[in-house]
Amino acid sequence: MTPNPHPKIYSTRPTVVLVAAWLAIVLLAVTVAVAVCAWNSKDPTFLYILGAIWAVAPPVWFWYEYFYVYRFSGDPSGFEQFKYGQQVAIAIWAGVALTLFGYVSSERFKPAKETAVQSDTTAPESQSQKTR
Repeated sequence: MTPNPHPKIYSTRPTVVLVAAWLAIVLLAVTVAVAVCAWNSKDPTFLYILGAIWAVAPPVWFWYEYFYVYRFSGDPSGFEQFKYGQQVAIAIWAGVALTLFGYVSSERFKPAKETAVQSDTTAPESQSQKTR
């Protein structure tokens, strides 16, 4: 009999893990929808809020899952599988967080620059001040 290459991570699957997985999927879908709406409206306010959530919530979950879920209901023989799952989840989290940061930092959401007419009217004053 060969050993199971995919040992169980939890002796019994905690409900909190399933709820967190579905919540993460829903939050990702909401993030994509808000990103599309923000692109169309040029208002990134809700993206800033979601960016803050994505920056803080996943690391808090990784901490909570290890210290309060895995340590109480985890199967010790599945620890390597648990760590691998955490590493994959961290890579996904980092990708989403960096994508949001890049998206919000794009030129689309920066304030409009002053028009050339306004800058031309101030130029002679600055030139006359320099000659004095």
